[in-house]
Amino acid sequence: MTDTNGTNKRSDSIRTKWDWPVTRDWGVPFTKNWLNYLVSGIDQMEDRELARSIISRPGAACAANFLDHMAKDHGLPENAELDDLIRAVDDHIRNSRFAPGCERQEDGIHVVYPPLGLGKLDCGCPLVFNEVVELTPTQCFCSARMHQLIFEHVTGKPVQVEILESLGQGGKKCAFRVQVPE
Repeated sequence: MTDTNGTNKRSDSIRTKWDWPVTRDWGVPFTKNWLNYLVSGIDQMEDRELARSIISRPGAACAANFLDHMAKDHGLPENAELDDLIRAVDDHIRNSRFAPGCERQEDGIHVVYPPLGLGKLDCGCPLVFNEVVELTPTQCFCSARMHQLIFEHVTGKPVQVEILESLGQGGKKCAFRVQVPE
């Protein structure tokens, strides 16, 4: 619906009806609030497999960023092999957590993010650490998916990742077991 001046009457009437503030701040505070409602809603879903599936999807974005960080800051070569990735992830954790964090053990590769004494902000998720979203138990599946994708990218094999312990699920640290088939 347009008038003779070409103005969209419908959007003008909505804007007038709502008395829409032109200078409203839809920036970071709104985005943080919106994301927290989304994450909280996923966390409260009764279908836990569906919730896990939904929250795991963004792990792909984290994996891409993490692999780039591993290459730029921790020397992960372009044609990396599994041992290169283990060294780079361990170096990352040693530099940020001041303790060893990625090593082969008998039952798989263990990736551990030791606590820094910051409570919930000890979480390795940049959205939690930077206080964009609040930590929920379901979010830990996103972190597990990120680890799955980085190890699959380097090995070219399907990888299983198990959450051994996580801050979001009541643990004292975040720990994952990565199993790569021979």
